[in-house]
Amino acid sequence: MELAQVAEQEAHTLSARLTSSHAALRMIGRYGGGLVPFGYRKSPRPSGAGWCLTPDPDTVAIVREIVDDVRSGLSPVAVAGRLNDADVPVPRDRHALLQGRPMGGRRHGRDFDKFRWTSGTLSKVLRSPSLKGHRIHKGQTVHDAAGTPVLIGPPLLTEEEFDSLQELLKARSNGSHPRSRTTALLTAVAYCSGCGGRMYFAVRRS
Repeated sequence: MELAQVAEQEAHTLSARLTSSHAALRMIGRYGGGLVPFGYRKSPRPSGAGWCLTPDPDTVAIVREIVDDVRSGLSPVAVAGRLNDADVPVPRDRHALLQGRPMGGRRHGRDFDKFRWTSGTLSKVLRSPSLKGHRIHKGQTVHDAAGTPVLIGPPLLTEEEFDSLQELLKARSNGSHPRSRTTALLTAVAYCSGCGGRMYFAVRRS
């Protein structure tokens, strides 16, 4: 019993140290692991201690193209379709490639060789403050003791560009058409066996 209590206490101590360590890394802008934001890649810090994020040459141009497509009026579904047609890896797959691991994985109880872009995936990329080079924790910008955003890499978008993009996304979201009622019981429940995306009910008129 005493050994079990000692082991449990050591586990709590180790967990607290790891949490404190990751918090410290966040506050100084060092990359401490986890999914690398789309458009970036892990690189050694100029100081030689630890890692930071730098623009990923293979995807930073894609980020700009996505932003330009949205500004031109294309819907997220249309932009996602273009990315899938061009075989652009989703953030999760791109991270796997940068880590030297295979793409794909398990989702909704199915195994995939690679994942596909959806409007939801695209929205996460476009709404993330990481586009401004901000350090993100649980989806929010990390601030230092003075309230200044902690930077983890060079910005891909300026503050003005990012704010303008958010206003555009917000306006389109507010102007979206409300969903009509349906008696299709599997709507938002059934998923396509090919791509893993949601299946929708549509009436076919002859």
